[in-house]
Amino acid sequence: MTTEDAVLLFRFICRPGMYITTQDKENTTSFITGYEMGSPTCDFTDLLESFITNAFDTQENNSRWVGHIMQLSDRNSAKWMNTFRKTSLDFLINLKPEELAVEITHVLKTRINSLIDRIHPDGDPWFNNAWLDDWASLSCTKSDWFKQLWSDAEFEIICHLDEIVQNSTVFSKGDSKKPSQEVVALKEAFDQLKNRT
Repeated sequence: MTTEDAVLLFRFICRPGMYITTQDKENTTSFITGYEMGSPTCDFTDLLESFITNAFDTQENNSRWVGHIMQLSDRNSAKWMNTFRKTSLDFLINLKPEELAVEITHVLKTRINSLIDRIHPDGDPWFNNAWLDDWASLSCTKSDWFKQLWSDAEFEIICHLDEIVQNSTVFSKGDSKKPSQEVVALKEAFDQLKNRT
């Protein structure tokens, strides 16, 4: 797999809505399969399957990489798409860290900042279940490479937001379109850090 393959796939993982209409297993599988068929250098799915098998001890199955992601999703009670995105990010960044350094900073860090910017006390049209899926897919707080993108204070806020997402307490009680007060306070603290730099 070339750097060009890795960059395109990284962009797809960070912003799948720019490449496929419906973000689900079927459309993702079709996109990846089609890309590999058109690229003589891309062996992403074979490499991803080996990575998942070795890193997460998944069992061989007829569905290959798709089935490995399903096993991991079931194990973690997560959506297939979220597991695919998060696992693929880890895989690509560990495979080609230097070649993806610019993309990590410009694409992924911008996406996380954009998600935090959508937190408003009165709500935001884009602060919804799709926001939760994006956050769950892109916030790789357990990975060293992700931590290095942020200052210690920023990373602490992101980790706290991550815990809130995992505990399903992001939205205000009784109103699934507005963030909880805790989430708003974290966003304000994050904004203050950005304004200092």
